[in-house]
Amino acid sequence: MKGIKMILGALAAASLLVSVSANAQENTKRGAYETNKAFDNTFIGIGAGINSTIMHPSQPKTWGEMGLALDVNFGKWWTPAVGARLGYHGMWNNSKQVFDANGIDANTPYGFHYFHGDILWNISNSIAGYKADRFWDFAPYATMGLLNVNKSRTPFAKTTRNHEWAAGLGLLNILRVTERINVTLDLMVLAGKGSAYTTDSDRVALFPSATIGLAFNLGKTNFDRHSEITPVVVPVPFTVEQYNSLAEKAAALE
Repeated sequence: MKGIKMILGALAAASLLVSVSANAQENTKRGAYETNKAFDNTFIGIGAGINSTIMHPSQPKTWGEMGLALDVNFGKWWTPAVGARLGYHGMWNNSKQVFDANGIDANTPYGFHYFHGDILWNISNSIAGYKADRFWDFAPYATMGLLNVNKSRTPFAKTTRNHEWAAGLGLLNILRVTERINVTLDLMVLAGKGSAYTTDSDRVALFPSATIGLAFNLGKTNFDRHSEITPVVVPVPFTVEQYNSLAEKAAALE
């Protein structure tokens, strides 16, 4: 009869373990917030501002003078803390520089066309928790893309390449106006080869910029917290009452 008790106990324990395991798998399937549809939590941004150029000290007459910067982008927040965007960043300035060994210099406008992809991290939501109506969010980001330089007006246009891979870091400030509209302040420093300005391709040039603009939120604009999962009940061959009844009968046979 002890064998019957052991069998009944094993069945009950197995049923409990299966139920707990199924419930745990369901709870860990997704994170704390629901993942929205493809075009939910997306945004279109446009901004304008200023940029400059910082060259290596070996190019003493090549330094930045303020110019116009323009940025257009489309992005999506995958979670309250992580997002991505694709965009175009245009820069125009009047940097003074040495064009050749003869020391000929001039103030010539340059156009930079930066096609980029960015990974965004909303540090406000990560540290302080997600809040849909927070007024000011900070989102550092890493950027990488193709930097194309319009050098058709420069004397060395035929001696240097007009495109380079570039990368950089930035800080996106997001100021909430309404549920659909945000004001943005985007600060970025881009690094690329100095061949964009001179024939010295071994040097690194830095392109800092600051733009202010608007971002328009599309689709669903908020994230819903993942609701608690109702515990999964796994059917067992008998109820607690039936188990107790069988246990009493087994005890009576001893």
